[in-house]
Amino acid sequence: MFLAQLDDEEALQLIRSYGLARYTQKSITDGQAYLQELARVRREGYAVDDEEYLPGVRAVALNLGHHRGLSLALWAVGFAGSMDRQHMPGIVREVLETAEKLKASLHNEQ
Repeated sequence: MFLAQLDDEEALQLIRSYGLARYTQKSITDGQAYLQELARVRREGYAVDDEEYLPGVRAVALNLGHHRGLSLALWAVGFAGSMDRQHMPGIVREVLETAEKLKASLHNEQ
């Protein structure tokens, strides 16, 4: 989610510098595949962790922008059994709606 805020060249430079660790069998470790995922995140506005970091855990995350000098994110995480493919569209929709409310609230605070 954070790398999707960068252009491909900047993201690729970080990937080359730090590499892509394999945490699970689902981890994306190929640079080009990772860039394709970043393009999807930019297009759709949210990132999904489909058991890529921890087996049995899924998450949805999105960028809320910057507030008071901090980069903010919204992250919903749960067990894969409760965040199965059937429920993910609803979870994504709820996260996107909540993010819009949070962004509006943060904007009104300024």
